[in-house]
Amino acid sequence: MRINLRSIGSAVLLFAWSLAVWADNCTNIKEFVPATTPLEDFDITTEGTAIHRKTGLEWMRCSVGQSWSGSTCTGEAAVFSWRLAVKAGEESNFANHTDWRLPDRDELASIIEQRCFSPAVNEAIFPNTSSNWYWSSTLDPHYSFVAWYITFYNGRADSGFRTDSNGRVRLVRGAPLVTAGP
Repeated sequence: MRINLRSIGSAVLLFAWSLAVWADNCTNIKEFVPATTPLEDFDITTEGTAIHRKTGLEWMRCSVGQSWSGSTCTGEAAVFSWRLAVKAGEESNFANHTDWRLPDRDELASIIEQRCFSPAVNEAIFPNTSSNWYWSSTLDPHYSFVAWYITFYNGRADSGFRTDSNGRVRLVRGAPLVTAGP
């Protein structure tokens, strides 16, 4: 059996190059974990939104409270109680659209990048995302005063924060995903 070292060397260089390109999209990277939200899965608009081709959902690239500068998100993500987070979606007219809303738990989880942590998001799509937790619109079925959230430190979904707690918000628009429930 003959091994072509030139082909192996080329494959290693290509792999290293692809890791380096992807690493630019993560503050912290878990090597050898496959990408779950690669850039090619999104259509990026000039208005500061990104359309996820797999779900058809359009996302604000910045968290509520941040501003889109034309190339990145500036400022700090604001914090809201759950009720005010829902209201922020209802009142938003970002990019001349008035149908923004707080995403449900599964929709918010669909933009988690498993390859990244702190934050667990593709930063080429969602720059300057806080590693803290973000509200979803999904209420806990057992306790109406508790809502589900996603922490962008590690991408974990959980319920347990009271709706009067303060969390961050990223808004979405488009037909809600059909999900199996809590």
